[in-house]
Amino acid sequence: MCTPLGLGLDLLVQVRALRSRLADTASRHVATMDALDDPDTNVVMFAARA
Repeated sequence: MCTPLGLGLDLLVQVRALRSRLADTASRHVATMDALDDPDTNVVMFAARA
């Protein structure tokens, strides 16, 4: 059974949006981790998990 074209395009748009959000989250995480390693940083760590 074939998926209707509109549903497939909607899914494609949602996947692209999710990829964009994941890339943004990953870059923020990397920036935060880099800031924590910098001795001149002004980043406060609120919680840490072991």
